[in-house]
Amino acid sequence: MMKPDADTEHVDLLLALSLAFGAAEGADDAEAAASRRSLFAALEPSLRQAVERRAEWHARLPPPKQGDWLAFVLGRARADGRRARLDERIYPSHVAEALRAEPPRVRALVTRHLPFALAPAVAAELGVEEAGDDAAEAAGHAPAPEVVEVVRREFLSRFVSASDLPAQTPLELLTGAELARLVRLLGVRETAVACRGIEAVEAVASFLRRFAPEDARAVAAHMRSLSEVDGRRVAFAEQVVREALLGEEDPRAMLDRTGLRLLAVALAGPDNGLRLRYTAQKLPVEAARWLEESARTVAAQADAQGPAARELLRSIARDTEALAAGLQRGKGKNREA
Repeated sequence: MMKPDADTEHVDLLLALSLAFGAAEGADDAEAAASRRSLFAALEPSLRQAVERRAEWHARLPPPKQGDWLAFVLGRARADGRRARLDERIYPSHVAEALRAEPPRVRALVTRHLPFALAPAVAAELGVEEAGDDAAEAAGHAPAPEVVEVVRREFLSRFVSASDLPAQTPLELLTGAELARLVRLLGVRETAVACRGIEAVEAVASFLRRFAPEDARAVAAHMRSLSEVDGRRVAFAEQVVREALLGEEDPRAMLDRTGLRLLAVALAGPDNGLRLRYTAQKLPVEAARWLEESARTVAAQADAQGPAARELLRSIARDTEALAAGLQRGKGKNREA
């Protein structure tokens, strides 16, 4: 049997799920068809129609062939799914976003099998009861293990796991909270570099007054620690900070947007696709989207620039990776203490 393409395989999985759910509930053909329509009511019309067409094809098969096809699809998905795990560092809003368009029964099933660290937040965001299938289980209608596995496998395919990465740098080892801290530190440092372009001390002081006291102190402290900074580096920082100021009214959000731009520089380019997705999924959905869009912008600009500009971007990326490594070392020292 030829391996189906991704779209056909997705449709097959959805149909197999509806058939398996119907079998678990002891439904006859008419009830199974009604259950399938209910199960996929939340799908986009084109996908729902594709599943219905596949169901019509399946219904024309002789009963033994129907069983063989269902066993094959579920078995393939179960074997593939065993190799993957959901990274608990994923920000809950990504899980909720992935589940939002799924049928209610699939949402409930996935939510009930999420890691403990994720389940409550995802269930709350979706308005799903974590124990939503208890009544079905009590009535003897619990999904079969292969159904649970196929749902798990299909869901996991939407995320990047650590095992998908060729190697993990200190940046990939950061938790979501540590990544947020890195973003803020990058924003503070870049703002300090940009302030080097302001000659008047009074103007710097006036600029820093817009920040919360702790952020202003952090920027000032980093300014004092700076040695000679290349003019091109200052100009780059000025541009990044200016764009962040135009995009964000809240000073803290401005620092984070600045930091995300620096993170995007470190993760831009075709060789970093998996690293970018893996890192982005640790951030809230909106921040992740902005990071990915920013990385695409950085990559496009780098292609259009000369060698000197590309070397500047590489230098900034190395500095970001070094700061991530410093956070990792600090975490290790804290554990030892």
